[in-house]
Amino acid sequence: MANREVKINEFLCFVQNKIDILDDLSVVQICESNFKEIVIENGKSELYGLIPESGRCILRKGEDKKKKDIKDVIKVLKETPTATQPIFVAQDLNLLPPVTFDYIDVTRLLKDIVILKTELQSLRNDTVSKSELKDFETKISADLQNMSSSVQQLDKQQCVLSPIPTPSQKNSPKRLRKGIISDSSDKEKLTQSQRSDGYPSHSRHSQPSQQHTEPVRVPSYRDIALLPSTSAMPTRAPLQANITRQDRNNMHEDSFTLVERKKRNKRNNNMNGTAQQPSKLQVAQLPAIIYVSRLMKTTTVDDIKEHIREMKEDCIQVELLKQNYETSFNSFKVIVDQLKLSTFLCSDFWPTGVKYRRFRDSAAYAKKQLTN
Repeated sequence: MANREVKINEFLCFVQNKIDILDDLSVVQICESNFKEIVIENGKSELYGLIPESGRCILRKGEDKKKKDIKDVIKVLKETPTATQPIFVAQDLNLLPPVTFDYIDVTRLLKDIVILKTELQSLRNDTVSKSELKDFETKISADLQNMSSSVQQLDKQQCVLSPIPTPSQKNSPKRLRKGIISDSSDKEKLTQSQRSDGYPSHSRHSQPSQQHTEPVRVPSYRDIALLPSTSAMPTRAPLQANITRQDRNNMHEDSFTLVERKKRNKRNNNMNGTAQQPSKLQVAQLPAIIYVSRLMKTTTVDDIKEHIREMKEDCIQVELLKQNYETSFNSFKVIVDQLKLSTFLCSDFWPTGVKYRRFRDSAAYAKKQLTN
């Protein structure tokens, strides 16, 4: 900011300060009406000279020369960063044109006002008023107070209903965990049983030395859950004796058996011998079949054999193939040694135009020869 140059030019000062507020059409109309053509042309050439990145200054011609020059100035000021632009000031403020409603598009202005009103209304709808916020805080505080009071009441009820063991019950080695009598009908049954046995209802307090009657105990869920496990222990023990050690390792705590995939034995692959020393063991030579086609109708089996002899090779058998339908050429099946297959499948072995390849049923033929 400190290195920016300060230049005096009323035209460039007006354009530089109004392009962020007004649209391009309004700026062009105001400058065209209030500035002379020579002023606009000089301001444009000065701007292009101060900003080298703007490119070449184009000299406009024609009737719309003033408008085109003003548009060029607006384009350069908008595309150039503000930090690299010089500061244009006005020496005579009377030369700066006023911005009146004659140069403003009222329709565009009204449209902007409608957009602002819509955004303001949506902002009001999304916000919460102070009264609503206060009511919400009051409701939350009331709910918290009710919750705390209910928790306190539950704690008091739990303290009242908790049983108080007597000294004889504390010293008993076979004492179980006492339950509580939750129903009034259970209390009445307890008093009736005491009276039928000849003991008054106040005998517990007046005669502590007499026989003490145990209170009625209501079984809990824990007691019920433990009953099957204790009753099934004797019958489960002999069954576990028959389980092997390997099955016990595969047994989890939740009585689930781990199922694992059986490992398959690796396939025995064939291996090839590499000994070079002479031996009585002779390797059997496997035959291979070659398909030879596109030969003249006059070509015979002897011609194929003679050609193979001329190439200083030999074959096992040559057979003329029977065509399923009439063709203009003959095809042959040549049976050779498998070790010489690469020689017979070479392009230099057969004349130009002859088609050759491995016979399609060569694998089945070799398998048949091995079985025989």
